[in-house]
Amino acid sequence: MQSNKFNNGTPRGESLRTVLAWTGAVLLDGVAVCLVVSIASGAGRWVWIAATACHFGAAGVLLAFGFSRREAATRDRYRARLYGFLVLFLPVMGLVGSLILQLACERWICAHGLVEDFQEETAHRVIEPPRLDLQKDLTTYFDEELAVQPAMDILAGFDDDLKRGAIDTLRRIGTPEAVTVLKKCLSDKSTEVRHNAHTALTRLDETFVAAIKTAKKRLDTGVSETAGRLRYAKKCLDYAKSGLLDESTRRHYLLMARDSFLAVRGADMAAETERILNLGHLEIQLGGFDQAVAHFQSVLDKDPGNVKAMIGLAEAHYTHGDGKGLQTVAHRMQSARTTSAESASDGILLHFWATSPKGT
Repeated sequence: MQSNKFNNGTPRGESLRTVLAWTGAVLLDGVAVCLVVSIASGAGRWVWIAATACHFGAAGVLLAFGFSRREAATRDRYRARLYGFLVLFLPVMGLVGSLILQLACERWICAHGLVEDFQEETAHRVIEPPRLDLQKDLTTYFDEELAVQPAMDILAGFDDDLKRGAIDTLRRIGTPEAVTVLKKCLSDKSTEVRHNAHTALTRLDETFVAAIKTAKKRLDTGVSETAGRLRYAKKCLDYAKSGLLDESTRRHYLLMARDSFLAVRGADMAAETERILNLGHLEIQLGGFDQAVAHFQSVLDKDPGNVKAMIGLAEAHYTHGDGKGLQTVAHRMQSARTTSAESASDGILLHFWATSPKGT
């Protein structure tokens, strides 16, 4: 994501215009200096006028480049505005100092956007959640999911301070539903709300990317390859399901997750079951109905009471529009409603599919 006000990138054409502007300024101010030196040998007042005109021309070139009307102000054109005024009011020294500063910025100084600056200033006050896993406590689960609606109500109001808190809450929730609301804030009338939403989405994105990079680094070390591949696949899957990505990028990470899951060998029984369940959900999102059903059914063949496999099978039939298959699964789930689900979300989904009119 980029800053809204200034573009950090400098296209090739823009670089050429920057060089031409500086070349013109240096030549004009150089001519002005030569004319001033010639005055000492008895030149007339017209030389003074010519020297002044050249000096104004040097400043004018930079200002004209800096204030040129284009789609967005680049970093170089923004600096050119400042340098133009320095050249105008500080003959010779202004140009020399500005040129040195321009070269120094290009060579040694890394420019930051608004988001990066904001992150650096507030990093010490932010406590990031250590994990993005589902909460297993029922109260915590509902608190997290239902927190999105009050945040939406606040964001529909006019208090920017409350909106700032709501955006931070949504960032901490980090669910796809929260991301959807944050994306809507990018078109808010308030500049501050747009900036805060932009920052929140950037931080969420960086959290997922950092988790993937860490998992990939551990995988590359070769230590516990099975666990490493499972971890890497899960991080790719989490990123794909985050709601942050466009469709093509989302599909790319889904395929990366699937390839990594398929490459796992020698996992223990619990990890193998989880791997197959994840493959089933991946196939649903990739449009592979038959493969998804096969994965979930393979788990149920070994463990007929597996709640996660029954939920996945119901979702596969529903997504594919297979009413008859969904009805069969729903009847099977009704007899499993007394089964203890591993998480609150599983219990809720089991009850939903078992009692849904779609399945009866």
